[in-house]
Amino acid sequence: MSTSESNKFTNRLIHSNSLYLKQHAHNPVNWYPWGEEALVAAQESDKLLLISIGYSACHWCHVMAHECFEDEVTAKYMSDHFICVKVDREEHPQVDQLYMDACQMMTKRGGWPLNAFALPNGRPIYAGTYFPKPNWTGLMRELSHGYKTKKEQYLDYADKVMLGIEQNSLTPSIDNELTFSSGQILEFLPSLSQNFDLETGGRMPAPKFPMPDNWQYLIQLYINDYTTVPDNEHLLLTLQTMANRGLFDQIEGGFYRYSTDAEYIVPHFEKMLYDNGQLLNLYSRASILYPENKLFKHIADSTCQFLYDQLFDENEGLFHSSLDADSEGVEGKYYTYSLQEYEAALGNDLAKIYGSLIGDGLGYWAEEKLYNPLRLQYDVNDNDIYNKLKQFRKQHKPYPSRDEKKVLSWNCLTALGLLTYCELNQKFKSKLTTLVNTIITTYLSNENNLIRVAGNNNLSACLDDYALLIKLLVEYSGKYSEPKLMTLAFDLCQKCIDFFETDEKVYLYYSSTIDKSQIISRKIELQDNVIAAGNSIMAQNLYTLGILFDKNEWTLRAENMLKGIIPLLNTSLPWFSNWGILHQHLSLNYQMLIGIGEEIELTKQLSSIDSRLLLKYQVLLSTESNSIPFFDGKITGSWYVCNANTCTAYGTKLSEVLI
Repeated sequence: MSTSESNKFTNRLIHSNSLYLKQHAHNPVNWYPWGEEALVAAQESDKLLLISIGYSACHWCHVMAHECFEDEVTAKYMSDHFICVKVDREEHPQVDQLYMDACQMMTKRGGWPLNAFALPNGRPIYAGTYFPKPNWTGLMRELSHGYKTKKEQYLDYADKVMLGIEQNSLTPSIDNELTFSSGQILEFLPSLSQNFDLETGGRMPAPKFPMPDNWQYLIQLYINDYTTVPDNEHLLLTLQTMANRGLFDQIEGGFYRYSTDAEYIVPHFEKMLYDNGQLLNLYSRASILYPENKLFKHIADSTCQFLYDQLFDENEGLFHSSLDADSEGVEGKYYTYSLQEYEAALGNDLAKIYGSLIGDGLGYWAEEKLYNPLRLQYDVNDNDIYNKLKQFRKQHKPYPSRDEKKVLSWNCLTALGLLTYCELNQKFKSKLTTLVNTIITTYLSNENNLIRVAGNNNLSACLDDYALLIKLLVEYSGKYSEPKLMTLAFDLCQKCIDFFETDEKVYLYYSSTIDKSQIISRKIELQDNVIAAGNSIMAQNLYTLGILFDKNEWTLRAENMLKGIIPLLNTSLPWFSNWGILHQHLSLNYQMLIGIGEEIELTKQLSSIDSRLLLKYQVLLSTESNSIPFFDGKITGSWYVCNANTCTAYGTKLSEVLI
């Protein structure tokens, strides 16, 4: 660690590509980035590892940094007694998963910042989240002293922790006699609906995360004409409340990460690409299904505009990761307004909009009473007022920092959102095509290996990176007649199996065999969270590609993966909702719509059909002969409706085939 005239301290994080690590490059802590150097240093010095994990947009990460890591006395104790390691969870999600598992096992909670203490070989002995400085210093002294005086106990405890982590990673058994039926859905739904907040939408308790796949599950039921589902009204309530209140930036568009309260008034203000890409998809589908609801279309439009205005890199053709929650050290400072700022921005218009804008006094933020703008009812006539607030914000408020790393899986989620949004706005088709091609050329090596972060060949792609790129290629190539991209999806699927295979050959590991992060345990992730589990996405990919390429072992594997999850759908659907969507496909007549012929004619016929009806099908178009076995024997100029390996309808006019 060195000093300079401009910064009193500079540590080795200054050489990192990660914005999060660079934010700590001038801490007085002797930080290491995650990697071999830190692990060797710990083993040679026989010091515990202090592993601090977070991300650049995280408010509480900033708070702990200011309180602890910037304090010279605290930092000196850290550096003297531990090998201190900083980890960007967005670069190393597999490292984050390992220590988050330890944290949740020990404390029954999780979150970021995540602070773990581990033996020199990386095995965790303690983990927690945010610590105020007195608690932090006390914990460090206790663990440092304990390791020196009771090392054998620490070694034994680390063994028990690792055993617990490995037991938590055990995969469920497969009941080969199990079948999939529509009646099972009624058994699954209570575990989703039992915690519905009937007043303001979403699920209790707070904090409330958007959890897009929960609502995609209900939308898929609606698409599949599952009319006995009782939760359509709650779906609409949730979508409207998330859109109208404080979770959504009413001024410049885009969703914040989550709401701290049950009413969706006060959020944590970081804006994440993975949230907005998925919510663009969700609100686009909702707008297609409910065209009379102008709010849903407005939210889809505004979210797409936000993505291109504030997160898109024109030079690289990809999307950045996030916008920080804080500006000038204050969370939400850029996004919120004091009453005096409202008056300065709006003048006489304030009285007109007051109740809708701030909820008659709801939603103030912090002691300064900074109000997060709401839009309690959508009225296009109010847009001039919101434009005045936007102008004031840009002229007078400090813009939050932007994390400019480009993560493969998050860009794929955004491309999938754009793919759906193009049903509402065909003008974005060229942007989507450019994005898909840029993703392929940026993240794919000559050997069909993937990297996770653009420009960093040392960060191998994880399972969700492979799974979401494959999903994107399947959906894009099918919709826009790109058989070569479907073949690439097939090749990547085989590569994914090779790199992430487990001994049981059912589920897949999260980290690959060529991963360079030196983690001590590979995890199998099954639970869908804010982003669906890589395994649930891969199960869908294996099922679809297995049908298209006549790989029966892939479709069988997908079914077996789902069979192991069925008991969890009964008890915990909110955490396995993407698996639940696959169950719908297999139990409610999964259908493919096949079109073969000239692109102009295919597109013309598709555009004549109600978009709501088309959502029911996996659309696969082909304008040329190709090597995909499923297209063998199909006649040019024809449409087919197929269920797995059986085609049930055929004709030259799409309108007649879909009757």
